Amino acid sequence: MIRNLIDNANKFTSAGQINIAATVSNDQLILNISDTGKGIDMNFVNHLLLPSHDNYGYVEEKSGLGLMVIKNLCKPLHIKLEIGLAPNGNGTSIDLVFEKGDFTSGVS
Repeated sequence: MIRNLIDNANKFTSAGQINIAATVSNDQLILNISDTGKGIDMNFVNHLLLPSHDNYGYVEEKSGLGLMVIKNLCKPLHIKLEIGLAPNGNGTSIDLVFEKGDFTSGVS
């Protein structure tokens, strides 16, 4: 999943940078991958993040099958997927948000 996000960032960033960061905040681990690439159509993002399971027709039109796969992997793993513009307004920013219980189980 993480490799796919980094590959997508690399594919759509011909010049600029890709940043990967992890932070812990409010009992959550947040893994952020952002880039300064061409960005993502927010209409596509809004459609992708709908709870409906029937998004494949739209995805085929717009491309982005990789994000659909990531969305479908996140749900059973209880990972929240957040997609938006990069902090500088250019490019894409994607957060994978893990709740504390999901990333600390088994840790003493």
